[in-house]
Amino acid sequence: MLQGIACTLGLDRGDDPGIVRVSEDLSVALNAKELAAFETVLCRGEMPFWDTLLVAAGGAGFRSMAQIINESTDLLVVVEAGTLGSSSGAAGSIMFSRTGTVLTTDNGLVAVRDGRAPRGSVPNLRMRSQNNAALPAGVTNGESWGVDTPQTVPQSIPFSVLIPPNQSVVIYPGADNVPIRASFVGRALRIINTRELNP
Repeated sequence: MLQGIACTLGLDRGDDPGIVRVSEDLSVALNAKELAAFETVLCRGEMPFWDTLLVAAGGAGFRSMAQIINESTDLLVVVEAGTLGSSSGAAGSIMFSRTGTVLTTDNGLVAVRDGRAPRGSVPNLRMRSQNNAALPAGVTNGESWGVDTPQTVPQSIPFSVLIPPNQSVVIYPGADNVPIRASFVGRALRIINTRELNP
């Protein structure tokens, strides 16, 4: 806790008496063990989100892709384990990729999960798609996870993925001319200093 507060505030040391007192007072709200419970996310400045997108089959030689992209300059986005992809294609494979390549069609901002939030969407976190071209090389270069599955069975990412500004997660089937359904879940949080973007 002390190290985290010192790092967040940009301090050199975490044993200053004032920092110790602050860590004691804030330990409940900042308890890392409770990050999965988002009842206190407003205090932490987080925005939990969820959204889904159906991308139709585009035709022979065309790949259908669904993307969630962090277009901000000051958000860290966590795409959580359990984010789903499903395909009705006989090829039966679903691929997940982290990439900076931007897909062609803007499908709007991603929906907030927290009904107390003043807006219904997360600023600068968008869904994009593409089904009118071949699979871009920039997407396959970032391909990190794929699952072969029976037709129409959804598959999920079994781990969380951290998305800094100008990066994204793309879900797509393993064959051309196949529709894809992508359902994203996660949370977005504003950075305090640039150290959070440069580990």
